[in-house]
Amino acid sequence: MFRKYSTDFAIASLDAQGVVRRSGWIVVYCTHPVTRENLCATQEYLCVDALLPPHSYADKPALPAQRQTRALVRSCDGRFWQTVEDLRGKAAYCKDTGHRLIVDFLGALPTELTLLAPTSPNDTWDGQKWVQPDNHHCHSSTGPETPG
Repeated sequence: MFRKYSTDFAIASLDAQGVVRRSGWIVVYCTHPVTRENLCATQEYLCVDALLPPHSYADKPALPAQRQTRALVRSCDGRFWQTVEDLRGKAAYCKDTGHRLIVDFLGALPTELTLLAPTSPNDTWDGQKWVQPDNHHCHSSTGPETPG
């Protein structure tokens, strides 16, 4: 049936391949082109046979429960939303050197880094925690021997 007038927005529809089959408005969820992190939701008007804008998806993501420690990203293959660890801005330490750096990437820490801070510049990583070197030879209870 032909409708002469409508006060409703025209809603776009997509086929299974993401091609627009009916022109109209659609909410799309935009991601960062490199990190794939969710950036925003926007409304787009799409014409028949158009595709979604680059780095945009029609399926609404669920927000992560722990928003302070999780980031919402698109999967590598672009098929679904997922959450990953978000430690950006936190200090991490190299297990080999104790060198401090500020995390500036999404995802879990590489195995060579830890969030645990060494307690001294001489600490070494024992596989689970920082330990101080054994200095027993420097603090013996007997004084140096003197020739007699």
